[in-house]
Amino acid sequence: MGKRIKSLALAAGLILPFAVDGSALAQERVGIAGAVNPQSERDRAGQVRTIVIGDDLSFRDRIITGEIGLVQVMFVDGSTFTVGPSARVVIDEFVYNPSTGTGSLVAEVTSGALRFVGGKLSKGNNEVRFRTGGGTLGVRGGIVNLDESPPCLEDGRCPTATASLVFGAELNLSLPDGGRRRIHQPGYSFVFFEGGRVEITPTSELNQSALQQSLTGRPGASGGSPNIPTSDQVVASSLPTINSVLRPTTVLPRPKPIINTSRLSPDDNVPGISETENVIADTITEPADSDFVRETVAEEIDPFPPGPPFVVADDIGAASTPSLFRPENGALVTDPGKVGIVTEFDLSQAGAQLVENGDGEVVALRIGRDTLPFPAREGETEIAPFQSESLDIRARGTVLRGPDNFALYYLQEDVPGGAGADTVLYVLTGRPTVRDVVLPDGTRAARIRSYELSNDFQKESQGIRSELRHLNPLVAREFGDALAKAVETPFYIVDRVAKSDVANTLYAGLLIDGQGGNQKSAINVDTGFVEGAGKRLQIAGHRRGTYRLSANDAAAVMSGPTGTLSATSNGPEASLYGRRGDNFVYTSGTETRPRNEQESSVFLDRRHRGGLLTVNELHSSTTQVASLDSTTGVGGLSRSTRTLRGFAAGMMEPNSVTSRPFRSTGVGQFLVRFDAQQSNLGGVIEVEDVFNEDPFVRSFNLAFGTDLFGSSSTSRSTYIDDDRFAAVATGPSARPGSPQTTMTTDSGQVIRHTRSNPDTYMVSSDTVPQPELFSSAGVRECECRFMEWGWWGTGTAFKANGAPNRRDFAHLGTWVAGDITPEEDLPTVGKASYEGHVVGNVVAEQSDGTTARYVAVGELDVEYDFGERTGELEISRFDGRSFSGSIAGGVGPDGRFNQFSGQLRGSGLRGSTDGAFARGPLGAAQGVLGSFGVRGNGYKAVGSYVGERQ
Repeated sequence: MGKRIKSLALAAGLILPFAVDGSALAQERVGIAGAVNPQSERDRAGQVRTIVIGDDLSFRDRIITGEIGLVQVMFVDGSTFTVGPSARVVIDEFVYNPSTGTGSLVAEVTSGALRFVGGKLSKGNNEVRFRTGGGTLGVRGGIVNLDESPPCLEDGRCPTATASLVFGAELNLSLPDGGRRRIHQPGYSFVFFEGGRVEITPTSELNQSALQQSLTGRPGASGGSPNIPTSDQVVASSLPTINSVLRPTTVLPRPKPIINTSRLSPDDNVPGISETENVIADTITEPADSDFVRETVAEEIDPFPPGPPFVVADDIGAASTPSLFRPENGALVTDPGKVGIVTEFDLSQAGAQLVENGDGEVVALRIGRDTLPFPAREGETEIAPFQSESLDIRARGTVLRGPDNFALYYLQEDVPGGAGADTVLYVLTGRPTVRDVVLPDGTRAARIRSYELSNDFQKESQGIRSELRHLNPLVAREFGDALAKAVETPFYIVDRVAKSDVANTLYAGLLIDGQGGNQKSAINVDTGFVEGAGKRLQIAGHRRGTYRLSANDAAAVMSGPTGTLSATSNGPEASLYGRRGDNFVYTSGTETRPRNEQESSVFLDRRHRGGLLTVNELHSSTTQVASLDSTTGVGGLSRSTRTLRGFAAGMMEPNSVTSRPFRSTGVGQFLVRFDAQQSNLGGVIEVEDVFNEDPFVRSFNLAFGTDLFGSSSTSRSTYIDDDRFAAVATGPSARPGSPQTTMTTDSGQVIRHTRSNPDTYMVSSDTVPQPELFSSAGVRECECRFMEWGWWGTGTAFKANGAPNRRDFAHLGTWVAGDITPEEDLPTVGKASYEGHVVGNVVAEQSDGTTARYVAVGELDVEYDFGERTGELEISRFDGRSFSGSIAGGVGPDGRFNQFSGQLRGSGLRGSTDGAFARGPLGAAQGVLGSFGVRGNGYKAVGSYVGERQ
């Protein structure tokens, strides 16, 4: 390594940071001190001296400043550091080739403030990096401010650091856990908090006055010299050589945020906001003599109507429920505690009231003849067992308190073990959030709210803690400890931008645990919207997903509505509480779910015959508290209105024992359109029976997301940014040309879906990343940042004339998409190599006679001659198998976009592939993507691949 570095130095004239022989080259100058205030020192190999103007600075120098110290470092490439007071900065690496402008600059900042102004090293493909406690920052061009000791925010939260893009093209952040964030326009900042949380926030919302002051030199300072430098001394120094190529920099004052207080502030009688703390309050048995009842703010419970809770409609457990069913009232089902459904009781005459003391503080909650404690501070508090006079049972429970008198009380019968309790009660209190916080009447920049979801109290009382919130409790119990490996998102709300827009919601979680025949998996996708009728805010969502309890199991499909639990406060119902929309209760089957009436009233798992759950147990519910964690402006995110095309693949299961490979064979059979203004997306998945295994079906066409053709009024999709998005099936549309969920038979008959809401979902891989899936298989996941891939699944129901009912499930199918290049825009000469990854579904007979179904990954290599329009495609290490073949390119079925096809062989398997080249930032064919299918004796697989030009 040392010989190589020396030879490069001789050949290219590089300025290097070190030499292995410890010669004078190790002290090669990388920059000089261009301006200094006292209390600024340089630590070089343990030798500390005061810095003065014109001092050389070298690789591995540590810059240390005192309370009033300041140093401006001017590097030989034209970059500058301004290091503020109480700072510690180490120049870890500096390599620069003056003839090409290439090299690297790496510095570590452990305290204080720093401003970086980019020179030649931050241009082009070079990246200047700063190592900080919160992660590694990468800068391309521009000006960046870094503050390791920022002041607290206006909302009372105190960050550990901030990094702001003042000017330039891009600021990247690589997190310790491998995640990445990006700011792509000036005026936004990374804000770091304890525990590793990072938010992207408009810089105008930060108080940077102290930072600006600390980075401004004091007049009259001597630069650390005992004598004030003269003009002749400055000319004689190295300063003019470096400074002559620099343009002056003007730092603008911090802009004031524009706040419309009439819209963002709640009513005058709404208390302030404080942060959540886990504090156990003393139990209050009797209110003080000075207490008085302020008003009724909790939900009053009506009696449940008589009659059976549901009836069985078909052989897989689909059921209908009474139109007036409400989970806050409950239903009489078998072992209700096991499945989380609230049981019936009558509090219609009892009511609920908050109780204040003489100082106006809420101290208790009255429910009929019972008085319960109201915690003095925020957090979760247990309610000790007590004899309830109103419910005529011995009860116990939990209360979770939030800002502005928000609280959710959970009470259940105190029986041994807690499971199977006959009576469960939720009582909700709080100050409603004003409508304009989420749904403004005017126009403003969109913001993304991230909420942390609590565990379901009812599941928790049974010892069940599920990282996939919408799983049936009995299913969660079967997954056991594996659920700890699941990846889930926060609950997102994307505020609407203008009055005509929609505010969307998103939650998703994914578990893929194990490899091959030992794998179990589950996925949950929930998208919806915020409704605002009058001053009321409430959320309506759509729970979708699939799971496989073991590789030998058939897939199960999840559906059902989600929404917010509402309370009445002498006026319209409310669902969001607190000044900022701090809390809400997220549940299933609420009575007030707008535009969601066609959903089943509770969660429903659909299965083919057999399996874990009985008919009654297929129904379940959930109730959990959402607490606001952060608010981020979308200006710091990569969002664009665009259309991507690609391919999809998956196994369709028409019954519990059969799996048939289906995949796209034409470019654009997977299509997704993004609308950045409305923060939604929509499209279609078309997959075909490539091996002609199905005796009746030729293809499926599955529509998802918002109907971008214009006929759907509800949002079934949410677009956070170019990496994070999800959608569920779109409803029926009468508009000609609108996407539909259809099945095409072998005879060419097109049949529309029999139910209004197919159980289709799609979600991007970056929304629920699974790095362990790749690492455990020894496969490197392709970054392929300019293309997208992800997961899809469905549960469909079709009725054809003269044929039996048809139900098909698909679990964790895959899709890939990109900006597919028109055939005429592809290169006509030259060769290219591509590398990437493969993800697919496998059905394999096991040695014990069983059949395993699981997800597998592999590696992709493509060699292509654009002059000949031919090449070779190889898939290797896919579930321990490799197969390859020749491909030939041309125009796809649509007559416009490029596409290639070929036959595959290897490892005793035969099959085919179809793919295309996609445009990237470096050219018209920077990426490759497609689908494949192979089969052999007792084995078949179908999947998708994506790769990047090397």
